[in-house]
Amino acid sequence: MNVKCILLLCLIPAAMAVLLLTGCVITNEGTEKEIIIEEIFPPSKAVSSYRQLDAPRAVKVVDLAEQFGGKEKANLLTKWKAFASRVCEYGLPKKPPLVRVTVSEFSTRMDAFGAFSNVRPAMLPKENYIKIGVQAVLTGERLFFVHDRYLVSVRHLQPGTEARRRALLLNFGRGISKRIPRPMVEPSPIIFLPLQHRVPATERLDREDPVGLGVVSNGASAVYRIDDREARLFLAHTDGVIRKLAFLQKYRKAMEEEGPVKELQIGDGSYQGKLNKLNAIIAQRQDVVFGILGTLDEQEMLALMANADRMIKPYIPVKYKDIQKKKEKEEKDSGGFNFGV
Repeated sequence: MNVKCILLLCLIPAAMAVLLLTGCVITNEGTEKEIIIEEIFPPSKAVSSYRQLDAPRAVKVVDLAEQFGGKEKANLLTKWKAFASRVCEYGLPKKPPLVRVTVSEFSTRMDAFGAFSNVRPAMLPKENYIKIGVQAVLTGERLFFVHDRYLVSVRHLQPGTEARRRALLLNFGRGISKRIPRPMVEPSPIIFLPLQHRVPATERLDREDPVGLGVVSNGASAVYRIDDREARLFLAHTDGVIRKLAFLQKYRKAMEEEGPVKELQIGDGSYQGKLNKLNAIIAQRQDVVFGILGTLDEQEMLALMANADRMIKPYIPVKYKDIQKKKEKEEKDSGGFNFGV
């Protein structure tokens, strides 16, 4: 065993000791401060005078179905691989529970957001979408929000006025979010979706192809609207591509079945035509396939696609000195001369 290996083996225990002392854990998204799921629930009297009526406990299937508004929505937690869920009820002594809170933990921010984006109702009035955590939605007696790798549901259990119910749900939501010491950032690949003209709370992650053709999986999408015209822009990572632009060619073939196809200069390659009887542009940039379908006009679609392309691979101007350094390195590596042998 060489000296480098011995030093590395000596450093590993020391690094693990530092992680333990600082309360950090290694997750799929790097080294982060450890969070114990039970500690996310506010203690008694942290939200007004309401108390924990019992300690947080494991959730039964029937409780999840009631909490999320049906078995189908509760099953989304399994689909997106939630590995831990806890429930806790709050209220006043000697009175029925007033609020029930569930916290579900996922392996990644993407999985948590995926579950939330499918649980969250779409196209509600703007006052129903709240800034709590990364995103939150208030619908009837329920508040859902996602923050880091956690999907939280807060449910009001007793009759009351709409104003009082809303205030109570928001107070609990904000109190819970403060107990998750992680940045409130959208996960990849949502961060690659352009902000201009994006309709709030239409961002969605899918386990299936967003276009419905089965070409890619795990796609992200959002609705974009200009005046009375709208379209859905999607993107998906294409890990394991056998050859460059392989997925783009599959979309091109589907386009050709619906009509003429025109080649464009977006990304590493792109095509314009129709998909699902809608105007469409599909492109590929390295390992990302992205496209737009809808009723926006051609120039509007082109502008959004160009913006998405810049989000995926930001433009970095090439400097002459960088070119010169690269040339000198190549000459040095080849011995200083290259006769094309």
